[in-house]
Amino acid sequence: MDTKLIFVRHGQSLANTEKFFAGHIDVPLTDIGLRQAEKMADFLKSFPISAIYSSDLIRCTETARPIASHFGIDFIRDARLREVHAGIWQKKGFDFLNASADYKVWRTCTTDFRPEGGENMRDLWERVYASVAEILEKHKGETVAIVTHATPIRVLKTGWVGVPLSSLSQIDSPQNASITVVNYKENGKAEITLDSENSFLGALSAAPTTQM
Repeated sequence: MDTKLIFVRHGQSLANTEKFFAGHIDVPLTDIGLRQAEKMADFLKSFPISAIYSSDLIRCTETARPIASHFGIDFIRDARLREVHAGIWQKKGFDFLNASADYKVWRTCTTDFRPEGGENMRDLWERVYASVAEILEKHKGETVAIVTHATPIRVLKTGWVGVPLSSLSQIDSPQNASITVVNYKENGKAEITLDSENSFLGALSAAPTTQM
C-alpha cells in the first residue's frame, strides 16, 4: 500500500515580501500568507490526512494551523524540517547576497560548500530525509501533510526525480502555499502526483515570493 506525503510550502512570509534570506530566522506570515494558508487547507479537505508535521518556525506553524483545524488533529513540530541554515547570510537582502561570489557558488550547489556558521546542501538533505524516513515508517499506508520550506522540498525532489544533489540548481522552487504530493511505494520508490500545485489559491497565487 502506498504512503502519501503532502509537502506544503508555507504561505507568503514577511521575508518573502521584504526580500531577505530568512533561513532559521523566525518571521511570521503576511496577511496574504495567512489567507493563502486558509485556501490551501480548504483544498486539502479532500485528502484523508491522518497526521500533520511542521517545521517549528512560525511561518510554517501558522500555515499548519488551519490544516490542523480542518481535520481536528494537532500538528507535530519538527525542527529537522526547517529551511536551510544560511549562517552569516541570514537576514541579508537578496540584492546584497546576489553581489557575493560565495553566495553565487552556494546557489549553484557545490554540495559541500557552506556559508560561515551555516549548512551545506548535504547537511540539509540528511536532516530532512531523516525526518521524512521516520514519518514514512510511523505512518505506513496513510496520508500525511508535511509543512516545510522551499529548499527542503527541493533537496527531496532531487531523489524523487532521480538526479544527484549537485543538480539542485535545476530544481525549481515551489510557490508559497503550494502542495507537492508524493506517493511512496512499498519498494521505496517515490512518484510525484502533484507538483507545486497552487491553482486553488486563485488570485492569491500571484502574490510576490522569494525562495528562502
